[in-house]
Amino acid sequence: MRSILLFDIHSYIRNYVSYMVLLLCGAMGLYAGSNFNLSVGEGVYLNSAFSIGYITGFLSLAVIFIASIIGSQLLFKDWDARMESLLFTTPLSKAGFLTGRALSYGLVVLFVFLSLYAGFVIGQSNRTGSEMQPGFFLVRYLYAFMVLVLPSLLFVCSFLLFVAMRSKHKLLLVISGLLVYVLYMVVLVYSNSPFMNAASPQSVGAQKLAALLDPFGLSAYYYAARDFTVDQRNKELVPLTDFFLLNRLLYSALAVVFIYLSYLSFSVTRVRKSRAGKDSAVLAEKKSIGFSPVVTAQVKFDFSQQLKAIYSFAKLDLVYVFKSVLLPASSLLLVFAVGMEMVGEIEKGIRMPQRYASSGLLAGVIHENFQVLGLFLITYFINDLYWRSAAYRFNAVEGSTGFAQAKIVAHGFSISVLILFYSILLIGEGLLFQLAYQYRIVDAGAYMGVLLFNSLPLVVLSCFLLLINAIFPHKYIALGLSFLFALLLASPIALNLFKHPMALLLTGYSATWTDFSGYGGYPGSFLQKMVVGAGLVAILWMGVHALTTKRLASLLGILPVVGLLAFTIPNYLEGYTKPDKQEQEQKAVNYEKSYRKFQELAQPTIQRVTTTIDLYPDKKSYRIEGTYLLRNTTAVEMPAVLVNFPEGFQLESASLNYGKELVPVNEEVKAIHLKKAIQPGDSAYLQFRLHYQWHPVNAHQPVNLIQEKGSFMRISRYFPIIGYHAAMELEDSLERVQYGLGPATQLKKLEAPKDNREDFIALDMIVSTNAQEQVIGTGELLKKWEQEGRNYFQFRAEKIPFRFALSSASYAVRKTVHSGIPIQVYHHPLHSENVNALIEQTKRSLDYCQQQFGVYPFRSIAYAEIPSFVRGFNATAYPGVIYMNEGLAFTSNLQAEPDNDVIMELAAHELSHYWWGNNQLSPDEREGASMLTESLAMYTE
Repeated sequence: MRSILLFDIHSYIRNYVSYMVLLLCGAMGLYAGSNFNLSVGEGVYLNSAFSIGYITGFLSLAVIFIASIIGSQLLFKDWDARMESLLFTTPLSKAGFLTGRALSYGLVVLFVFLSLYAGFVIGQSNRTGSEMQPGFFLVRYLYAFMVLVLPSLLFVCSFLLFVAMRSKHKLLLVISGLLVYVLYMVVLVYSNSPFMNAASPQSVGAQKLAALLDPFGLSAYYYAARDFTVDQRNKELVPLTDFFLLNRLLYSALAVVFIYLSYLSFSVTRVRKSRAGKDSAVLAEKKSIGFSPVVTAQVKFDFSQQLKAIYSFAKLDLVYVFKSVLLPASSLLLVFAVGMEMVGEIEKGIRMPQRYASSGLLAGVIHENFQVLGLFLITYFINDLYWRSAAYRFNAVEGSTGFAQAKIVAHGFSISVLILFYSILLIGEGLLFQLAYQYRIVDAGAYMGVLLFNSLPLVVLSCFLLLINAIFPHKYIALGLSFLFALLLASPIALNLFKHPMALLLTGYSATWTDFSGYGGYPGSFLQKMVVGAGLVAILWMGVHALTTKRLASLLGILPVVGLLAFTIPNYLEGYTKPDKQEQEQKAVNYEKSYRKFQELAQPTIQRVTTTIDLYPDKKSYRIEGTYLLRNTTAVEMPAVLVNFPEGFQLESASLNYGKELVPVNEEVKAIHLKKAIQPGDSAYLQFRLHYQWHPVNAHQPVNLIQEKGSFMRISRYFPIIGYHAAMELEDSLERVQYGLGPATQLKKLEAPKDNREDFIALDMIVSTNAQEQVIGTGELLKKWEQEGRNYFQFRAEKIPFRFALSSASYAVRKTVHSGIPIQVYHHPLHSENVNALIEQTKRSLDYCQQQFGVYPFRSIAYAEIPSFVRGFNATAYPGVIYMNEGLAFTSNLQAEPDNDVIMELAAHELSHYWWGNNQLSPDEREGASMLTESLAMYTE
């Protein structure tokens, strides 16, 4: 036992890949400690006694992945080295060997997790902010580690040890580890755990059951602290008593049971069978050997023979993969994990109604989950296929033939077929879900996105991982580096580590689908990204091949690829803007230092907005021409006016006109000093012309979406702002001290007088768009017309807040009249199921609100559906128009859950905003503003 333990630990320490893993885990822990936030309760610090245990329990889930990866190497090293037959030629006992191997396995897993946890402790101890209390509390971390991590680690390692000894398959061990995680999540969902977002309040009996069954002890920990006050959660350790103690003892005992079962399942050798199904130990009958003359064959190495060699190698790979038990096991894992997410996305939980199982919804679930799971699977399969010949000592024979390079190409082809198989499997699962939920509208375009956004980047990644296996001479070094590079370059971790798009060429995309415009403007840009990624991988391959074969002339093959990249990269990076946090901070500092004095200076009020907005959805751009009527509504003169234009827009022209003075403006922020101050009661005019265009490489802004067939803009947010804009200030108190700034602008007190009593505006807005689309804008539609192949719409509103928006799409419309008020619903032609319900609930809400709150202030009520690319709200009310997101109101299956009527909630809530909340009543930014908007709307709802 001692010799096995020392040998394993020594081997681990001597392997430099181990240090890379430790550094990676430490860095991940440091990132988690610096950024990890969990909802631990109002007033409870993140480094409180309760919170440290709470977060440590969640971190202990990482033991599953650490134990799975380490177990796939450490527990199989004897079989991989073909040493199993020699094990018991020594005085080593079965119990001694297994005990030593189990101890070394547990200690290595513990050591790796300690690096993760140490990084977390360091990251959290150096964290600042209002969510942290001062001081470092080592005892809290040690206690949480002892009671939450150690029993869970013992349970996971013993279970995976049993799987390894029983099955003797690496991938089954990894899949078993992942299934533990998946099943744990399933148990949390179906036990209505408080850790899940959609959970409803639990009974005491349900809490006790969850506390008993939770293998990681989180539910038991939560139950033990259920009656703690805020002060107790901040200061006292959660006692290891009652159900918490019972839970920890139960899973420690189960760990002992799994270790004993591992002992019973352990055998020195794997069971191997011959093709005839007989024991391999049975010798074949001796047959007489005849001799014949040696015939020398001529071997051709032309292109057709290379293709045949590739076909032969690929056939061997695919037969090996598709006949192994590992493929159905990994397929089951994928189907199960993604299927659970599909169920969750359709059912939504107690707060939201069931959604229609549309192709776009289910394809989105695949996008979000397939990339990471597929990444781990293909990394293993590539390593296994590449080193299979070396495991059987046949690689020297293959390498001596003229078709050695064909084997590499065949591996790439085989992995691509495997990725395609997984993709089709998940697409088929999506189709089955559509059939099961009786949603028969199948959109092939949505599912084709899986092949583009997930399968294609996995194929490019596979080519890169094959190169890593070809470069490094040791199987496990190659496997470790493959996992490392896959995590750093192709997983969601890459999105946090790197910001430049050229560093994210191997990542997939969790694409959003909308029935309005499919995947919008992203497929073309993503395809360019894949071309660049594949080109760079091809250059690496050609460079390595030229160096290893010493045929430098073969580098000439790089030239066409370089030419392709020279054309593709500029198109892919067109319009890219680098996000620079330090630059943004400095910009905010300069703004505050230069212009905060304008907080104390009277500024003119916007009284009327006259604007023309030209939409160009095919170019992802629009142009604004506008004029403000500015009036001095105060009793003091205004010698200067501060104008703020929106960031990210091109300022084509602007000028301020007062009396005979015309001052041009050519800066994003400009303090305009007039020769003659604006007198009380006088008016001035601000004229401006702005242009906006977005590029897929930067991604679209959540509420500023302009694209073909489906656009929505909270357009008033992108009009000029008059006066000091306090939202530009830095919020972090330490950063403010660092830059020499005083206290930030405080939220206005509830009892403070209102600065301006005439802050409602008149709006005259003309919007043009493509001939195929219709615009729904704020205010009443006065007229519409066609001119030079474009549609024009004029909207007008009087006495509304400075708050207006518009949408543009090819709408179907349903109209009715109730109590003399026209009701119109503009929706996507495929989304008509809930339109009648929306109209009926609008009638009910309108009757109630008019009876209780007064006459409806506009001439009509319009609803406009907007694409799911828009983020941040399910519905929002603007004067005369309510915009509803495609992702809820129009795609919810009301028939499945008649008691969960989201249409009634949305109609009542948003319609009530026409009496308060940014329409008739519009509070300024102060304490209690939300009480006059959302809270009263919730009351009406």
